[in-house]
Amino acid sequence: MIKITCGKGSSPISSKSILHTVVEFVRSEIKPTKEELDKAMNFFKELREIIESSLKLGHDFKVELEGSLAKGTCLRGEMDLDVFILIKNDMISSEWIKSKVIDPLTTALSRHYRVRLRYAAHPYIHVVHEEGIEADIVPAYWAGGIKEIKTSVDRTPFHTKFIINTLTEEQKDEVRLLKKFFKGIGVYGAEIKVEGFSGYLCELLIIKYGSFINTLKFMSKWRAPQVITLGNVSKYELNTLFKLFGGNPLIFPDPVDPRRNAAASVSKRSMGLAVVASNCFLENPDSKFFYPSKRALSIEELSKYVDETKRCVSYIVLKIDSELSPDVLWGVLKKFLRKGENIISQSSFRVIDSRVWCDEVKYAVIFYETELCGLSRYRLHEGPPPYVKIDLRKFISKYLNSAFFGPWVGNDGRLYVLRKRRYIGITDVLLNEVLSKLPKNFSVIDVLVNTLSRFPRDLLHNEEFTYWLTETILKVPPWMSLGCKSGSLASALR
Repeated sequence: MIKITCGKGSSPISSKSILHTVVEFVRSEIKPTKEELDKAMNFFKELREIIESSLKLGHDFKVELEGSLAKGTCLRGEMDLDVFILIKNDMISSEWIKSKVIDPLTTALSRHYRVRLRYAAHPYIHVVHEEGIEADIVPAYWAGGIKEIKTSVDRTPFHTKFIINTLTEEQKDEVRLLKKFFKGIGVYGAEIKVEGFSGYLCELLIIKYGSFINTLKFMSKWRAPQVITLGNVSKYELNTLFKLFGGNPLIFPDPVDPRRNAAASVSKRSMGLAVVASNCFLENPDSKFFYPSKRALSIEELSKYVDETKRCVSYIVLKIDSELSPDVLWGVLKKFLRKGENIISQSSFRVIDSRVWCDEVKYAVIFYETELCGLSRYRLHEGPPPYVKIDLRKFISKYLNSAFFGPWVGNDGRLYVLRKRRYIGITDVLLNEVLSKLPKNFSVIDVLVNTLSRFPRDLLHNEEFTYWLTETILKVPPWMSLGCKSGSLASALR
């Protein structure tokens, strides 16, 4: 990490100077080496030769390198390849791709590399080189123009061409800085797991704002729904964008395909994190925003912290019973998380925080923190005002001489009754209501309320899980304490 200090008697260092020093330090650390680039390109050439010699499709096809490596915006140590097989077959389908492309290629590639089948719009192949470089081999339709695309993956080559033709050489480093910053604060990636900023969106933001620092300056003032375009738009065009993409907190029409929102993956949480973090970084620049020091406390420390603060934290530990693609898996888990939150809220428990963690192989953990663990046996139920006669009669008839207390007329003139709650403990809500909605691909291992000692032993040896578990308890992201002074937070949250 880079540290900026002032010696005794030295003149103060300006914030602008510190900002420049930190940015230049990170810039020098994230640019790929020539050796890395050469290895990656040699890997691509190997793959292209195997693909071209193995496929007998009866249709014209070509093998192209797409993604950040092709565009020159990849990060050091992250040289993953996106290799596309563009096929001129108007009748292309998932079944045809599986039999004519995936099956023969899997056999051919398995002789040289570790191979795994994955699924998105249709099947694709994930390959791991012995030196650790990875590649996704994606069959796609060879579209002559953007209006001819058949699936979302067919759009990728058009994105690559646009960025290569638009992004300047100097701006490629600016893209790397933005990607690394988003990685550091945990919002990089369009996949459902993250719901953040894609690499393509990072490139568009740099094209729009010119540099990393300029992007952060504008980002620090974003307010949902925020609209960003590469050109000027009229009030009429702005209203059209709101109609098309009004449900999204961030709207950036794709210059390649204006019918699509390039920022559609960005959630309210990811956008909020980006706004707050950009304010904090500009207030107090530090390389730890790019290289956060993750903190993992022991179960004993976390348990003591929960006991002393008298909080109510609940964890549902699940076993993954069937293999699902990452996007499908995270989609199912996040839907279950939201459904559980609604159930808990409807049972009169106020949800403070909810999160999900998954290793994508064996375990998934659902987390809820509620304001209370237990409620009173009865709750106040408000009835109609006395002048609504039909509702008045119905209310009195329903509750008079029942097992409830009341009805009575309150000081405000309305009718009230005390209704018995179905559940007074959060544990009962989780066991009887939330778990009744558990998806079929999972089974329950345990439900933990204010106890952390029963997590499976092998799960507690998973470093990423212990980081996540610590953050569910401590809440504060590692970068937030660095530069989030009152002034910067106030401007971020205005």
